[in-house]
Amino acid sequence: MNRRELVLLHGWGMHGGIWGEFGEILATEFYVHSPNLPGYGGRVSVAPYSLDTLARTLLEELPPRAVVLGWSLGGMVAQRLAALAPERVEKLILVGSSPRFCRDEDWPEAMVPAILDAFEAQMRGDAAATLFRFLAIQALGGEDARAQVALLKRYIAERPLPTEQTLREGLALLRHGDVRPHLHEICQPVCLIQGEQDSVVPASAARRLAGMLPDVELHVLAGCAHAPFLTRPADVAAIVRAFLSS
Repeated sequence: MNRRELVLLHGWGMHGGIWGEFGEILATEFYVHSPNLPGYGGRVSVAPYSLDTLARTLLEELPPRAVVLGWSLGGMVAQRLAALAPERVEKLILVGSSPRFCRDEDWPEAMVPAILDAFEAQMRGDAAATLFRFLAIQALGGEDARAQVALLKRYIAERPLPTEQTLREGLALLRHGDVRPHLHEICQPVCLIQGEQDSVVPASAARRLAGMLPDVELHVLAGCAHAPFLTRPADVAAIVRAFLSS
């Protein structure tokens, strides 16, 4: 039987090497692709730096048909891929992701704007330090937060850091990006994997998103923060396997 194609899309500030043990587990059953988003891991950036441009750029290099898993910002890109090219995306998996990362009047399940504005302001002084502060927030509240931050730092160091401009443009997507107007275009089965202690994307956002999609299953992992595939790779891989076998 032919193995299915599985595309893993990383989050803001990271690169395609972030998947570590989780990616290795899945690679025993699937053809795993973990591309760098434009501007990350030494890859040239794109302009304009928008969700649509990122999605269309990735479409040029992805398999003709694949399951797409997106984490954090990568999940927003994955949502656009599923809507823009439904014939290319077989199923959609979102980990610690949301159609909107920044809180507004009708989407309270998100980070307050002041936090993202503060990161943007701090970027002018020291982009690398700002990136590492964001890593600390990602691990906040989860099991073994120190070990998770150490893992994130180790993976980041394996490839060139993104430029300050790329980091700024990515923050702008987190600050202003909104996929909600396109959710009705997502017709694929969707699996939401969410850390109960996620301080970047609250679990309430995943629960609300689950109610906005026609074919969805939701898994909320107790004790996990924003990157459950790092702290519990075998458990998250088992969820992915079960979803893809259904």
